[in-house]
Amino acid sequence: MRRTKPRLNKYEKRALFLENKEKETESPVQEKGLYVYQNITNGNLELPRQTHLGLRTIGKGKQFEGSDYFMSLVGNPMNLLRVIKILKPKEENTMDKLILDQPETVTKEGQVEYVVEKENDNIQLNDSNTNEEEQNKDVLICENPLDGVEIILAD
Repeated sequence: MRRTKPRLNKYEKRALFLENKEKETESPVQEKGLYVYQNITNGNLELPRQTHLGLRTIGKGKQFEGSDYFMSLVGNPMNLLRVIKILKPKEENTMDKLILDQPETVTKEGQVEYVVEKENDNIQLNDSNTNEEEQNKDVLICENPLDGVEIILAD
């Protein structure tokens, strides 16, 4: 038995259209950057989302402005669009980088640990006291330095 979608009247179609249009304009992903793209296909291109000017169909060889959402259509494997010009580059926040992505740095005192300091957070990270007196103390390399040394006293 073949199932078909129920037929909608013009009011239901219009309500469904407006609902889909609202979903389309709400973007869960923050789009940053503004680029000029060019259609490099041999025909008209139907975009998955409207451009900033409200265009959805782009003619052969035509250019349009769009956000970085359309970057998925640039290059392999799609190769439908080409970036012509960068109007506003994507801003990357350096604070969003993971601390673990930083290269390891070893200094005279030991390995450097990267931390993010908050303005109102004055918590002591470790309990070690680094006094200059403790650093300058002589340290024995072995427990018994005179092990195996015979002292001969002359009478």
